Parts: sequence; structure tokens; C-alpha cells
Amino acid sequence: MRIITTIDATKRRAMTNGAGAVLVSSALVFASLGLPAAPGYAVPAAHDAAGPAAAPAEAEPEADGVLVFAADDATHTLSADDATDAVADGLKQLGMQETGRFAAANGSTVIEAAPAAGQSAHDAAAAAAVLEGVESAQPNYVYRLIDPAGNANAESGLVPDDAAVLAAIAANDPFAQISDPGEPRNQYWLYSADFDDAWNQARTEGEVAIAVLDTGVMADHADLAGNVLTQYGWDAFEGEPLYAEGQNAFNGGHGTMVAGVTAAVADNGFGMAGASFNASIVPVKVCDDNAAKPKITTKSLLSAYEYVTELARSGKANVRVINLSLGAYGSTLNDRALENAIADARDSGIVTVCAGGNGDKVSKPNTRPIYPADFDACVAVTALDSDGTDLSWSDYNEYKDISAPGKAITAPRAGLNGDVEGFTTASGTSLAAPIVSGAFALMFAAEPDASVDEAKAALYASAAPVSGSDADRAQGSGSHGALDAAGAIDYLAAHRSAFSDVAPNDWFFKAANYAGDHGIMNGYDGAFHPNDGLTRAQAAQILYNRFGNGAQHDPAPLDDVDQDQWYAPAVNWAVATGMMEGFKGSDAFGVAAKLSREQLATVMARAAKADTAAADPRAFTALPDHDATSDWARDAMVWATDEGVINGVDGTAGKRLLPQAPITRAQMAQVMMNAMEGGLI
Repeated sequence: MRIITTIDATKRRAMTNGAGAVLVSSALVFASLGLPAAPGYAVPAAHDAAGPAAAPAEAEPEADGVLVFAADDATHTLSADDATDAVADGLKQLGMQETGRFAAANGSTVIEAAPAAGQSAHDAAAAAAVLEGVESAQPNYVYRLIDPAGNANAESGLVPDDAAVLAAIAANDPFAQISDPGEPRNQYWLYSADFDDAWNQARTEGEVAIAVLDTGVMADHADLAGNVLTQYGWDAFEGEPLYAEGQNAFNGGHGTMVAGVTAAVADNGFGMAGASFNASIVPVKVCDDNAAKPKITTKSLLSAYEYVTELARSGKANVRVINLSLGAYGSTLNDRALENAIADARDSGIVTVCAGGNGDKVSKPNTRPIYPADFDACVAVTALDSDGTDLSWSDYNEYKDISAPGKAITAPRAGLNGDVEGFTTASGTSLAAPIVSGAFALMFAAEPDASVDEAKAALYASAAPVSGSDADRAQGSGSHGALDAAGAIDYLAAHRSAFSDVAPNDWFFKAANYAGDHGIMNGYDGAFHPNDGLTRAQAAQILYNRFGNGAQHDPAPLDDVDQDQWYAPAVNWAVATGMMEGFKGSDAFGVAAKLSREQLATVMARAAKADTAAADPRAFTALPDHDATSDWARDAMVWATDEGVINGVDGTAGKRLLPQAPITRAQMAQVMMNAMEGGLI
């Protein structure tokens, strides 16, 4: 039996909890839960007095109830049902009261129970973890919305007739065309975060979906209806469809604002344009009915992650982004199950973007950890003012990742009394996070096969320095800088690989992807195999890909060329055109033999129809082992080094020619790129 009590994430500190709930699991835990919604929501106004927004550092994170996961019954002599009943009996003996059961993602049964009287969730978890049939334990934490500061009663309506249209942009939405933050109903952030350029490179147009885990979404809002996938709306607090007949679709307006910022319908001539340029929205309600202070739990979030990841894996919706504008402070918060769910989603190609916290929404930022934003697998977003400086009360610490506009962001309003055309303005990281989510959706639209890690690396590497940061924030924030949506798309395109074994820091990264992009080296099984020696048959295929144009020739009169094999058309062409020959004094081509570097020089000289006698020998003779070149290959190698087609291999003893060494696939890609870029072939 294995007991999990700490987190070993590289980015985050280890945490434990002490209030309200327990989770015990044999594997990654997911639950199917949901809730009915309550109408009405008001964005809270800014506080009148400065002060910390979060609980004191010594306070334990809020938690609710106890969840106990029975271990895999294969490790026990009891049946699955009997093993679960045995766990329930053990909990009862410990004074914990069972309140329900549900199925985890791995098929095991989860027991809901209340801790014993006077018992903290942390103590209950420790007690439950040692029971026979129980694998691990943790509290069922409570999370809250990261409420923005703003105008709760902003008027509906569009841009006034006399508002200045200050910029041209791909979308015809009136708000999107206003780049001045001083104008009413503007979208200045589209310009400051470079979305105006990004949209000239990529648009999602329904090809990518963003799951908004929040209070639900007002799906019939005029600027959202076209992008909300109501058929996939899910209520993760009660485990039922979100838009079922007779059921409210949202509890308040927070989720509607978030959905609008990231995916309001773009180019419809109305209202605003979401950052993603028409990503689909999968609305997932993760809170209870309390409109004043909605409660979100580990359990509801695990349910949401199970639902969203399964939706993506099924192919029903191409969910690549999850937005979480919610959180809980606490250095003792140890939500291992949620952290694992987020990491599992990441490994399935879904990035989680989180609001990084709003301090007191007046003047004081919080530097304590806030979760899930500060989990390593998440992208934690801080907020910028409209002038590009840090919003003074936006949280910061070493765990934050990126900064995006968060001041006075126009967003759709979940209106009452049938109003489906209202908008409001609010500020904070809850609005900055969906801007970043939209940027990720654009990146995945531009590069559908990109991994989460590749997209995150592009986002961070392209970020611009934040102007005017004070010394404390500059030294204490982990943010890579201000979001540059267009720069992130450019960087991803230039630095991602089509091959699983080719990384941006590999010396052959550019060459391997160049060869792949030009269709001359395609790898196999999704990998490039850069360090494998290149066979003569493979070399013939590469040259055939470049020059052969599918031409068919008579079978090569060589004994080892099997005309039923993949290489036959390429070898037939290479022999017929004189590009390659069989071994001298033999009736074999040497299909499986490795091609040497001097043999390749000879082949490349033929391909370039080079005048090898006119080549300058200085680059050749500068390499200390040049005399190891065979006499028959010398002229070709002089030409190859003179033209920069072959440049030698770096090693501990310096650069060497290694003329008789086998050429690797990575080296072949570099040679082909050198020759093609140099206009030689």
C-alpha cells in the first residue's frame, strides 16, 4: 500500500492541508459531478480600503467533506464491491460517516464521507490512508472565483456614434476597432498584446475549442451564441448536462465574461471580438448555486477534467485549452489529485491557463502561492494595466509565468430580464487569463500538432519585457514578460519539430525540420532517428525525393536490389541516372551498407554537376585529418568543403573531416540543407 502525502513538482513547494475533506485513491481521480445554476451576478466594485485579500498565512485552506478511493481490487482477495465495503467499514470505525459513492476515472469506487467530529481533513486523510484497501489520501479543497474589480452596472449598447475608429483590424466588430483605452467600449488589448498581427497569421474559426471551467456561460448572448457548443455544456457539480430543459445554464456572470474575452464571436459586426478569433467554447459549470459566493471543490474540478479530456479524446470537440479563473491561497494546500488531473490533460495535449490572483483589488498584491495557478503544469497569468505596466494589485511570485492586459477589459454581461446584448467592463487576472487562453488557441490553430510544452515555450520566449516594474516585482516575479500573441505564433512555427526526437536545442533541429518540410526526409514512426547511420538505400531515396519526380526506370541490374522493397524505385533511378553506382567489382548496390561521408561528397558533387577541379582546397586542407580521404573521393571532398556542403564534425579534438565515417541521418539533413540553401542542387 502506498500513501501519498506530499507533492514532488519541480516548480511548486510541497503542501499539506488541514480542513474539511479527504481524497483517497489508487490512481488519478476523476468524478462526474455537477449543479443547477442560479441566475444573476454582479461584478464586485473595488474595495474602499486597502488590505490583504487572502486569508492570513497561518490559516488552513478551506475544504469540504471526505473522499475515499478504494485501492485496485486486483491487489486484494476481496471482490471490488466487498473491498469498497471494507473500506467504508474502516472509515465508520474511525468515526467518519459515509455520505455517498461514485466511480473514479479508473473504475474504482469513491466513498464520500464526513470526517469524525472535531477532526480536520488533514488528520482524516492521514487516518484513512492506512486502512486496508486504501491507497492515498487528501482533502477535498474548496476554491473560489477570482472576482474582478469593475463596474457591475455598466450600460449595454455599442460604441457611440462619435467614437473614433483608430485602427484597422481583421475583425469588423466595433469594439475591436477601438485601440485607445480612453475610448468607451474599446479593445485596446488586442493591439498591446499584438493580436491584430496574430490574426493575420492564424484564426481558430471553430477548429480549436476552449473549455471554460467557471460559473457556466450565458449561451444565448448575441456575441457568444455562435461559438458556444451547448450540446457539450456540462454541470460538473451535479454530473449532468448544463443546458438541460428547465435548468439554468449559469450561476452569475463570471463565466460569461471569461468566455467572451477569449471567444466572443469575431467579425460579426457586433460588439467585441474574442482573443481566439472564434474558438469554440465548451462551458463547464464547476460551482454550486450560491450566487453571492459560489463554491468550487476538488471533486467538481476533477469531474470537469474527466469530462473535458474524454470529450477531447473522443474527437467530439478539439479541446486544447482549459481556462481556470478561480483559485485558493495557501502554502499548505496539497491538492495532489487536481494537480495530477491537470498534468494528465497536459500530456493529452490540453494546456491549463489560470488567473494568478488579484490581491486586494485596490493596491496590495499577494505574493503567497495560489492554486491551481501555481502548480507547475499550469500557466499562471498576472495582469497588466492599460499602459503596459503591472497592475498594482495583481499578484506576483516566483511561480507566475506570463503577463497579459487585465485593466478595464470589455466583456459580455450575463444580463437579466432577457437582455442578450449587454456588455460590462472589469479588471483583474480573471480577464487576463482568457486573453492568454485565446493566444494558445491561435497557436494550436497555426500548429495543430504542437505539444503543450512547445506552445508554452513559444509563449514565454516571445514575451516582451514589462515596462516600469518596481524592484520587488521585477526580482520576485517568475513572469516571462508581457504576452505577444503574434510573436508566440512566429516562435512556435520556427522552433517546433514534426519529429518526436528532434528538440529545439539540438544542433540538427533546423536541418531535420527543413528536410521534413521539403519532403526529402520524412522519418518513420513519427521520429527522425537523427543518430542512426544512413544506408545507401536511404540515401538513394532522399535523392530520389529531391530529383526523381516519381520517375520509373528499369530494374537495376544488381543482385541485392529486391524490386518488391520500398527502396526499389529510388535505387533503380539512382543507378539509371548515374547518381549512384554499385560497389566496384561486385554485383551489389549495398542497399543495407552505411554510406560514408566521402561517398556522400561524391554523390553530392554529381547531383550538383560540380566542376570539382576548380574548387579551392583551403577549407579541405585546414581539417587535420583530410589526408584520410580516399584518392577517388578527394576532388569531391575538396569541392564539398569549399562550398560549405560538408563542414567537418566538432569533437573534443576540434573540427575533423572524418571522411570514411558513416554519415548519420542528422548529418545528411544538414548536408542537403546546405546544398539546397546554397543553390547547388
